Amino acid sequence: PEYQMTADKLNVSAQPDWISGDIKQAAWEGSHLDELNLMDPKLVTKVAAAFEVQSWVKQVSVRKTLESVDVDVRYRQPVAMVEYGQNLLLPVDGEGVILDPNEFDRSLTDSFLRLSVRKPSLGSLESGTVWPDQRVVEAAEIAGSIGSKFSKWGIVRIYCEEIQGSRVYKLLTMNGLDGAQVIWHVSGDHIAVQNEINSKQKTKLLEDLIESRGSLNALKERMEIDVRSGILEIHKRAL
Repeated sequence: PEYQMTADKLNVSAQPDWISGDIKQAAWEGSHLDELNLMDPKLVTKVAAAFEVQSWVKQVSVRKTLESVDVDVRYRQPVAMVEYGQNLLLPVDGEGVILDPNEFDRSLTDSFLRLSVRKPSLGSLESGTVWPDQRVVEAAEIAGSIGSKFSKWGIVRIYCEEIQGSRVYKLLTMNGLDGAQVIWHVSGDHIAVQNEINSKQKTKLLEDLIESRGSLNALKERMEIDVRSGILEIHKRAL
């Protein structure tokens, strides 16, 4: 029939390189969109729902014409790989939402920060849902605020350490806990600082330091760099 929905009548925003799966096909087949027609008064709602359940879709808007359906998709962007279990990794976005690993381009795995917390809560780890551990969510938010700058800084991991009932988020180099550490944020009252500056201001502080001293990875000493107050506090840690 003239108004029967077909895949070629469904125009979808181009998906980014980090998604290896076909989101349009998954939405088409998963929600039986071929059973709809362009005259269906609920067509826009049904098409939107078909895309909203895809874990890689953050936001969607749908517009219908007499000849086609245009779907504008805002895709979720991975910011880090969460370490869990025995050397297992899962991609998350900057809100801590778990992204479907089967639709993720695994060749890009090493292009992202690692997130490491002690014994992370696992739950069902369902794609499209927020990771069921606040430490992972907060670490993912930090990764999202840093963006791609971490590579230039020499940072490879965000590590959450629990001290005196507070969650201390540290940026680590490839030297791990034996190398330079940046205290980026602390959640909790015991060792928090008053008037903590925002991520943009922290980034400026750290980049000024790196411009003068080079990548953090080049610092062989066990240095601790606290950027939270707006004034760089640099200490050499005891062995």
